[in-house]
Amino acid sequence: MIQSTLVPAATVRLGVYSEVVIGMFGGTDRVIDPHTLPRAATVLITLHQISDVGVRHAEAFCDISLAA
Repeated sequence: MIQSTLVPAATVRLGVYSEVVIGMFGGTDRVIDPHTLPRAATVLITLHQISDVGVRHAEAFCDISLAA
């Protein structure tokens, strides 16, 4: 099962996902922090990526409501 807060409840989003374009800008920034939680022997790793998503043809997607 896949859940998302971006689609209303009882809704299925169908489409031709080859019509989705993802653009990624620059590289991935990594921050490795071994000093914040040393007593727990934890290393915090944070990744940042700038990207954008577009749709070539909106007609290729539709929503189906499962509510009665």
